Amino acid sequence: MHGCERCFKTGGVIFLALGILYLGQDLAWWGFWTLNWWTALFLVIGGAHLASSTCKDCQVARSGKKK
Repeated sequence: MHGCERCFKTGGVIFLALGILYLGQDLAWWGFWTLNWWTALFLVIGGAHLASSTCKDCQVARSGKKK
């Protein structure tokens, strides 16, 4: 996945938060989270692709052109 630095960092933060939520479920201090990990992963990846498709910096980064 190629994109701008801002979107890449935002995606990393979202993945970290998702990982912490699943860690909380494994440690039994988060009890009402019932999504499978792959469902949550598909939702995050789909949301990231939709968001980066409207980001002008990501479109420039994908095209290989300089700003």
